[in-house]
Amino acid sequence: MIIRQAKLDDLEKLTPLLEEFCKESLNEYTGFFDTEHFSKLFLSYKDNTLLAEVDDKVVGMLSGLVVCSAINPEKLYQEVVWYVSKPYRKYGIKLIKALEDKCHKEGIRAIVMGAMQNSKAEALEKFYLKSGYKLFEKQYMKELGG
Repeated sequence: MIIRQAKLDDLEKLTPLLEEFCKESLNEYTGFFDTEHFSKLFLSYKDNTLLAEVDDKVVGMLSGLVVCSAINPEKLYQEVVWYVSKPYRKYGIKLIKALEDKCHKEGIRAIVMGAMQNSKAEALEKFYLKSGYKLFEKQYMKELGG
């Protein structure tokens, strides 16, 4: 298993993983995965995306944006997707540790990670707290239809 920076030519490798992520985690919230939409957005995210790869297959990703804090000029990493395919879940910890190292080297002062409130919410909360993260905010979502 290797963890590496995403490249433009990883789009094709990421599609099955993101489809799996949507089926497992997002269906009750937002519906479907749109490959074309993701392909356009990936240009913005790729420099802030780490991949876990086993035998040339992408089995996990941690992706986000680097933004400035709303209250000062400090840089923050805002996670958008952190997902590892079920048979490879043990690599999720290696992904987040690699992200922490990358952010530290780049002078990023904080990492903001999300936690969806599905069946894994309690385990994920325990992991975050044990790893030194603090509860920062809760978000709510309402689908408006159309």
